[in-house]
Amino acid sequence: MQKLPFASFSMLLIFLATGCASQRGSLDKTDFRTRITGSGLKHFEVRVKRDKPDGRQVKNLDPQQRQRQELRLSSTRLQKRLQKAADRHIEESGFCQNGYWIMETNTYSPLISLRGECNEPARDEDIRRFPNTIEQW
Repeated sequence: MQKLPFASFSMLLIFLATGCASQRGSLDKTDFRTRITGSGLKHFEVRVKRDKPDGRQVKNLDPQQRQRQELRLSSTRLQKRLQKAADRHIEESGFCQNGYWIMETNTYSPLISLRGECNEPARDEDIRRFPNTIEQW
């Protein structure tokens, strides 16, 4: 009887470790784009290709697994993932020096995205360092 709690605890640790490891590499699956307007506004966009589970896999899941899968794909969770990716990209690139505000999030299409604007205007150095890579705003 005492082996069951230890086995459950071990499975929980494996599940958590796997989940944390997959989140660390998630920045590789994101696309960070920038745009500086003629008036000096600094815009950015973070895109993530949404992983859709295979329909056959979802049908074969037991109710608990199906619920976890739906939670993983929930809008709130995707928004948090986008914001974390934006924070990491901005920190690594130095695009926004004084923070940013979120203008828009899209979590309902295959390509989820977050658009934001930096709290400070562009400097000459920013214009040289960050090309306009957003095709359509």
